[in-house]
Amino acid sequence: MARSSSKPTRRALLIGINEYPLQADILTACLNDVNDFAQFLVDSCDFQYDDIRLLTERRATKDEILKRLVWLVKDLRPGDQAVFLYSGHGNRLATRDIHGHVDKYYECICPYDFDWEGRNNISDRDFCELFNRVPQGVRLVWISDSCYSGGLPQLELPRPARVKPPACRTLQLPDDIAWRVRTAIEKDLQPLGMPGAVEDSHAILIAATRERQQAQEKCFQKEIKVNGLLTYYLLHELSREGGLSTPLRAVMERVGKNVRRYAAGSRPRFEQEPTLYGRPELLDRPFLE
Repeated sequence: MARSSSKPTRRALLIGINEYPLQADILTACLNDVNDFAQFLVDSCDFQYDDIRLLTERRATKDEILKRLVWLVKDLRPGDQAVFLYSGHGNRLATRDIHGHVDKYYECICPYDFDWEGRNNISDRDFCELFNRVPQGVRLVWISDSCYSGGLPQLELPRPARVKPPACRTLQLPDDIAWRVRTAIEKDLQPLGMPGAVEDSHAILIAATRERQQAQEKCFQKEIKVNGLLTYYLLHELSREGGLSTPLRAVMERVGKNVRRYAAGSRPRFEQEPTLYGRPELLDRPFLE
C-alpha cells in the first residue's frame, strides 16, 4: 500500500547497552536514556509507539543494529523525520594491513558483540554510507551519548586493575590494542570520525563530547535515577516551554552550559562539552522541524 503523500513518516531507532561481555564494569544509564527519549517522542513530538524501535542489551548486536538502521533511512522523503539515539560505549581502533602494518584509524560505536579486531563494530564510514542515502528535506537527527563522539580522542592506556575507572562510556583498551592505536597516532593517521560522517549528508549529529573527552553518566538526586549527561539535559531543554520551536543551535548552547556547570561542580571534576555537527542551515532549525 502506498503511503499517504500528506502525512510525513516519523521513525526513531533508540539503542541502549549497559552490559558488555568484554567489560567488567557495567554502565547504568543507557536503558534509562532510550526509554526516556522514546516516551518524550511519543508525548511531545507526535510520534506513535509503532514509529519507534528500541534495541537493548544482548539483542543490540552489530547485525541487528545495522538491520534497523537500514529500516530507519529506507525510502525517506522530504518532510519526513528520523531520530537515531545511541547510548553506550564508543571507542577508536586501528587496523593492520596484510603486511602487518597499521594502516587505518577509525571511530566506532560498540554493539553488544563488539570485538577488538573490528569485525563486529559499526564505524564512522558505516554511518557515512547509511546517512548519505537520506535525501535533502528529511530531518535526520543522530544523538550519540558515548565517549569520543565529537572527534579524535587522546590515547588512554589500560589502568592498573586496582584503580577503579570513572563512570564513563569507553571500553578500556587491552595493551596490544592500545599499542596499535598509539602507532596510528604516531603515523598521523586520521579517521573520518563521527562528525565527518555527517559533513556530506543531510544528517545532524548531537555528540556528547568534544574530541579528547569522555561522556559521563550521573545520578540526578531529584529523580533518583541515572542518565547520561547529554540525554538528560537535552530532554530537559527540549521539554521546556518553546523548546521544540527553538533553533537547535540555541538549544545545544543551553545544554552545553548545563553540562559544563555540572562537570565543574563534580568531585572529581571532569570536562565534557556536548557539540553539534552538520550543515549550518540545518542547525539553525528546531529539533524536528
